[in-house]
Amino acid sequence: IIKVPGPADAAPRRLRVWLVEEAKRDLDKRVAFHAKRLGVVPKRIAVRDQTSRWGSCSASGDLSYSWRLIVTPPYVLDYVAAHEVAHLKHLDHSPRFWHLVLTHLWPTIDPVASVEEGSEAFGHAVVLAAPHLVTRI
Repeated sequence: IIKVPGPADAAPRRLRVWLVEEAKRDLDKRVAFHAKRLGVVPKRIAVRDQTSRWGSCSASGDLSYSWRLIVTPPYVLDYVAAHEVAHLKHLDHSPRFWHLVLTHLWPTIDPVASVEEGSEAFGHAVVLAAPHLVTRI
């Protein structure tokens, strides 16, 4: 339960502002962690009201994320942060990109910390991390 102080009509806006701030805080931390591992520095990190994608990386090095990541399991936010940081090295989904994600970034993300291995959510983490390796869903 999240209590939002103040007038009831302001609660949705205030809750959203708080969720965006929480997402920005968590994403800044995880982007810094993964960027340090890869030796890259993002130009800018933005948290937006994206509804069609979880994150993106521009050719100029700007990373953008959906604030909605804050309501996903922590390993999902961490994976999306890592995925976009990997685009700072490879701005595509080439085999080199996936190799980087799976060998340098994915081992640092522990989905078991959020959900038990074997659960449906754990499987979703694998699909997120390596969709090209999934032959059957």
